[in-house]
Amino acid sequence: MIKKLLVVAFFFFCIFNNLSAQPYVDLLSLQGLQSISNNIISDNTYDVDVKWRSAQATMPFQFTDSSAFILSPGFDRWNLSSGLNIKLSTAYLPLTYFKPLSPHSRIAVVFIPRVNNSDDLRFVKQSWQYGGAVVYTWRKNSTFALKAGLYYNKEFFGDYFLPLLGIDWKVNSKLYIFGIIPNNFFIDYELHKYVHFGFAYKGITTSFRLPVASAPDYFSIEEGQLKLFLDFYLTKKIVINLEAGQTVARNYGTGMLNEDPKKIDFNDGSILKAGLNYRLWVNK
Repeated sequence: MIKKLLVVAFFFFCIFNNLSAQPYVDLLSLQGLQSISNNIISDNTYDVDVKWRSAQATMPFQFTDSSAFILSPGFDRWNLSSGLNIKLSTAYLPLTYFKPLSPHSRIAVVFIPRVNNSDDLRFVKQSWQYGGAVVYTWRKNSTFALKAGLYYNKEFFGDYFLPLLGIDWKVNSKLYIFGIIPNNFFIDYELHKYVHFGFAYKGITTSFRLPVASAPDYFSIEEGQLKLFLDFYLTKKIVINLEAGQTVARNYGTGMLNEDPKKIDFNDGSILKAGLNYRLWVNK
């Protein structure tokens, strides 16, 4: 069963590596991040230490008409320590449908239900969010593609729309440039068969429902992450990922439902991240 799933996943992403705009897929991923405040970029009132943990999986299914469907369950946990201790959780299940439109174009439609809550995960009506994305891909050839789309989520501060622009470029046998801005962007260079080095950017905008009886109603997180990474391939598929960098434009806040958050003057921070991934390359 596992072998069959891997074969389906490989062919699926050879044809449909659209939404993440990357030349590989992590079928299983465990990640952890630590961020400690500094004054390199900002000099605000409060320091905050951030711990983030994540577990994700990818389960693809291909149909006879060359379309495909993918489930991507995941769970994230945030711990923010400052003058107060804030614990936030999110469970999500993106459902993605891929459809080829022509030999050089295809479309991905994603529906993303999630539960974003504080302290502990509670599947109650007040903590649900619903969103999604549409991403169109035009592929010039096997080494270069452009992407465009629109992301939407019903955040607790209101309707959140985000235009998307992406690239998927195999520059040569060792260098890949890929990502969908402003969500993510990667420059991946193969130093050795078992070692990759590069640059990674990640953009985060999300909100978490606080206890219903409390005021304010939600806590919001918005920041960019600039990182250098090293990927060590223990085997062809098992990868240890190490990253170090700095947050930029950190904007945490609290607010009432459907109102803009009030910013808390937290400093940006340094980043250390580690991950263990079961990875399949599909464009190599």
